[in-house]
Amino acid sequence: MARIQKLLKKLKSYMKIKAFMQHDLAALVASKVYYHLGSFSDSLTYALGAGQLFDVNSRSEYVDTIIAKCIDHYTTLRIHNLENPDEPEHIDSRLEAIVDRMFQRCLDEGQYRQALGIALETRRMDIFDKAIM
Repeated sequence: MARIQKLLKKLKSYMKIKAFMQHDLAALVASKVYYHLGSFSDSLTYALGAGQLFDVNSRSEYVDTIIAKCIDHYTTLRIHNLENPDEPEHIDSRLEAIVDRMFQRCLDEGQYRQALGIALETRRMDIFDKAIM
C-alpha cells in the first residue's frame, strides 16, 4: 500500500508541473489506481482530468463505473440547479463533456431508450428531443 501511495504522490506531482506534457495520462493512471482501491470519488475526479484519454466508448468495468458516477453526480447537480435557481452549483465542464460523450455514444449506437432514460433523469430535454426524432 505504501508503494501505491508513493506512486499516487508522484503522479500528482507530475500533474502540477507545467512543463510535463502528459497531464491527461497521469490523471488517467491516477483514476484507475483510485478505482482499484475502491475510492470512486477520487477516481472520478482524476478521470475528469484525463480529458479525451477517458474513453467512454471503451467497454470495461472501470469505464462503466466511472460513467455511472459521472451521470449520478451530474444528475444531482442538474436537479439542484433546477430546484434552486438562486443558489446554483457549478457544473464542471469536464463532467458535462463526459456526459455529453455518453449521450452521443448512446445515439450513435441506437441505444435510444438508454439515452431517453438518462435525458429524463438529468432533465436534458435537448437530448430527449434528439433521441425521439
